Amino acid sequence: MAHLQLAAIPGKFFGRFRRGMSLEAFEREVMFVLSLGVSAYFYTALASYNAFDPSWNSTSLPMTQPENWAGNFGAELSAYVIYWLGVSAYLLPLPLLLGATLFLTGRAHGFSKYRLIGWTFAILGLAIIAHNQIPVLALGGIETPSGGVLGARLSLLLVATFGGIGSTIVVATIL
Repeated sequence: MAHLQLAAIPGKFFGRFRRGMSLEAFEREVMFVLSLGVSAYFYTALASYNAFDPSWNSTSLPMTQPENWAGNFGAELSAYVIYWLGVSAYLLPLPLLLGATLFLTGRAHGFSKYRLIGWTFAILGLAIIAHNQIPVLALGGIETPSGGVLGARLSLLLVATFGGIGSTIVVATIL
């Protein structure tokens, strides 16, 4: 039924679908293109992060337009993830791209819950290591915790529990 509905739509894009592309392959391709677009937008927002852009944690009077290339939403998004994860926020689009690539090649486990849990531990572990190695970093015009708030808090907890070198060993083991 879906094949007949899509085949009735004219156009070059759906012409590929009519020439024998399966519905599953079409869905995988659409998922990959959407993931690529979301990742590109996310990277653009992070690359043009400016701590002085108006966002949830920064304001200015009179109200100004953000310098972020991704607009108001990009300024808000980058401010939020950099606040929580610091420099490891720049890795957030990577799991989306890699998962979409696996999904495109026909591997159903591209977005499995275990893969997502692993990426979560990896990004948090890198935030902890960033805070352990360089506690404060000038990012976007102001000094901020290099591992973000999560990296700083988890680092303090691990150092209090396992000591400086022990916490690095624990995080390296998790990674």
